[in-house]
Amino acid sequence: DPKGKIGKLEFANSGTLFLDEIGDMPLYLQAKLLRVLEQKEVVRLGSNKPISVDVRVIAATNKNLEKLIEEGTFREDLYYRLNVLPLNIPPLRERKEDIRILTDHFVSKYATLFKKRVMGFDNDVWDFLYKYDWPGNVRELENTVEYMINMLDQNGIISVSLIPQKVRMDINKHNDLFPLKKIEIDLIKHALD
Repeated sequence: DPKGKIGKLEFANSGTLFLDEIGDMPLYLQAKLLRVLEQKEVVRLGSNKPISVDVRVIAATNKNLEKLIEEGTFREDLYYRLNVLPLNIPPLRERKEDIRILTDHFVSKYATLFKKRVMGFDNDVWDFLYKYDWPGNVRELENTVEYMINMLDQNGIISVSLIPQKVRMDINKHNDLFPLKKIEIDLIKHALD
């Protein structure tokens, strides 16, 4: 199409555009985004005609943008343009009270998606979920729940044996909360079930 294809910024006109992991955006795209935010217009690929856009941008990152500015990998002018109303969300390890709510939400989501019946949790599962540091934050918790629901059998009980091995071993390594013998017993019970 000689007039160009509609892009995300034009599509978000009169709305909100969410840019995740803004800290990973290459410098050349940062310059283009800054120009759009300042001039409030875009030009479609293959076109010369500017199109006015009115877009609110929400950007997220888990990186230290001030450090990236010092390293020369993030534009300072874009940082100030985006940092109008900063919201700092602590990592999951600092807000353990959210683990139960998030886990219940993800269990419901994936049980529906995979057509699995969840009857409940063994109490030990919650000990694991609360003790783990969640370096991958909410995404890692979601992936963990997705894995557990995928592995769930007909009895519908989420047990320690369903928790990914990486999480179980990390807890065992750092806290010695659950001895290897107990994990082996749980795994054998799960296999027999």
